[in-house]
Amino acid sequence: MARPGDHLWRLAWGGLFALGFVLSPISWWNDALVNLPIACLAGQLLAAIFGRSLFLGAFIGAYWATNLAGLLLMHLSARKLLRKPERALSLWRFFLISLIYTLAIIVLAQFEWIQSPLS
Repeated sequence: MARPGDHLWRLAWGGLFALGFVLSPISWWNDALVNLPIACLAGQLLAAIFGRSLFLGAFIGAYWATNLAGLLLMHLSARKLLRKPERALSLWRFFLISLIYTLAIIVLAQFEWIQSPLS
């Protein structure tokens, strides 16, 4: 039986899942429209503050961070939406889950089970 406010709760977690999908490497279009512009802005900002030599490192770091944030948002919101019991998740566990997702995407791309429509 649904409790009062349950629909808003599910809508909020569903919105976080959608945001995670947009940021994640699972969607083929996210790089051109979302992650690369965010990474470029972060790189330019850090280069303006700390020097131009940091642009490339900041750009790559921000790109990976947006992809990782997307995967983590999807993982955490799916757990809430599926009402899995809470467990303390360590930083290592988050890293391992993200690494597994990334490796799965690489394998799928290598075997051409997923591909960009631009290729």
